[in-house]
Amino acid sequence: MMNWAVSEEYLGRNPARGLQLAETVHPQDRRQPFEVWQLQRIFNAPIYTGCKDAQNGYAVPGPVIATGARYWVPLISLFTGMRLT
Repeated sequence: MMNWAVSEEYLGRNPARGLQLAETVHPQDRRQPFEVWQLQRIFNAPIYTGCKDAQNGYAVPGPVIATGARYWVPLISLFTGMRLT
């Protein structure tokens, strides 16, 4: 946006050029992305393939496809790139 403002001559220079966010997590403590086998294990769980019930039996195979946070939070996390830190 600042580059646009400079090109449109609203600003004489870009005051944000060269700014960076400070690293708050030490490199050795950063979490790595999930590997394919880990994602397969998560999304092949009974809650996605069919479970006993959505409340207490979500880890036991059965005919019910669960709904609610247990179902949606991992999917939203997967498709938005979220991961616990």
